[in-house]
Amino acid sequence: RSEGGNIVISVKDQGVGILPALQPFIFDLFMQGPVGDDQMAKGLGIGLSLVKTIAKLHNGCVSVVSKGDGQGSEFIVTLPAEIATASANVSDFAAALPAAASSLSPLSAKHILIIDDNADINKTMQDFLVGFGHDVECALDATTGLQMAHCQAYDVICCDIGLPGMNGYEFAETLRQSPSTVRLIAISGYDQPEQRDRALKAGFNHYLVKPIFGLELIDLIDLPANGDAK
Repeated sequence: RSEGGNIVISVKDQGVGILPALQPFIFDLFMQGPVGDDQMAKGLGIGLSLVKTIAKLHNGCVSVVSKGDGQGSEFIVTLPAEIATASANVSDFAAALPAAASSLSPLSAKHILIIDDNADINKTMQDFLVGFGHDVECALDATTGLQMAHCQAYDVICCDIGLPGMNGYEFAETLRQSPSTVRLIAISGYDQPEQRDRALKAGFNHYLVKPIFGLELIDLIDLPANGDAK
């Protein structure tokens, strides 16, 4: 519906509801409500935090209404009908990409491997990095990525942590068993200090938390060799 210059979208259900004590924190990262003894928590507790972040990027907001346990929930997303400022920022960013890519010399181009079990993420990151002049290949699991890394030299490998079979930590530990100067960038949905520390101990040079910002990744790729974490 239209409301005071805003577009308001409401999604309502008659499900398990949300306890009043939990509602102020429901959009916090990794926040999940209690489940019954015969149920298992699903997901990571990232979705609602991501919704809030996306709404804020569009100068909007999101809220929740629930009468409590077993009484359903209503999520309300409010977005401005016109977001000229945000649109201008997006246009400026898009216009800057070709200029940035054209300024990349052939000697600066990197050979990059992306390892993620989500094909859409692989494709999006590949297209983005190719737009900056880099040579990019992809793998959907760590075992395949490891085989590719042993068969050819990469300047940078971006690897997801939560992979099926061999996870990202195991990938880095196995790769580092042989001499390698490749720059390893971990990409993860987790942002806890112990997980970051574990990634660095496994052999990663840098650690990015999803959703990553493209230019942040570009900055890491363009770092000189002595800019890597030890």
